[in-house]
Amino acid sequence: MYKQKEGVVAFDFDGVIGDSVHENYVIAMNSAKDVGMNIKPSKKMEQKLREGRPLLTKPEHYFTILRLAKEHPHINFEMMSQAIFDAEFKKDTKKAEKFLERYYHHRKNLQTVSPKEWKALQKNFPKIARFIAHVAKNHKVYIATTKDKSSVMDLLKSYGINIPESNIFSKEFSKDKAIQLKEIAKRAKVPVSQIVLVEDALKQAQKARSMGAKAVIVPYGYSTLKQRREAKKRGISSLNPSSKKKES
Repeated sequence: MYKQKEGVVAFDFDGVIGDSVHENYVIAMNSAKDVGMNIKPSKKMEQKLREGRPLLTKPEHYFTILRLAKEHPHINFEMMSQAIFDAEFKKDTKKAEKFLERYYHHRKNLQTVSPKEWKALQKNFPKIARFIAHVAKNHKVYIATTKDKSSVMDLLKSYGINIPESNIFSKEFSKDKAIQLKEIAKRAKVPVSQIVLVEDALKQAQKARSMGAKAVIVPYGYSTLKQRREAKKRGISSLNPSSKKKES
């Protein structure tokens, strides 16, 4: 990854660069209260939300995580399959819709009324800024994320990470990372095979590899130990920005 001159490295944002779990927790708790779910804020509840984060693919899923954590205090989301979680979410469809409305309301309010507080809720992962600067010396660096571009740009600035706006592919362009990677290859004027996607999600890493790109998984973020072990079995290396080395 580092020896190849002028290669292309695309970083996912949430789970690789930024850690949004605390922000998600604060907003989700306020939203749950609005729809009648009485949950006492606690570090344990926030930890349960972090534990269940790998099962989430959309914000309304936080409602189901909170419900399950309230009903079953000792639930282990690390051991829950995606199929079981999806079945649980189906029970919450109507309430989750109302929850989602309040979730977006609270997030927008926080971003516009208290932008400093909003940024403070989302810390960057250790040493990632220095790692990206290191990679950028010999590679073209892009962002491939399903997060909105405005938030990504604001947070990158607060983290001290300099990536041009034109190199940020967010949900406004497409929520499909395969489409994002194809466009990145086009813009960078390289074949997809010269792109390395840095991810925390096994599913996205597999998608990148299926289209000919390379992919590595960070040993943190929003993936379970089981998923990281599965990635290793599939030959997807682990990359720790703190060490700048790939792990087999």
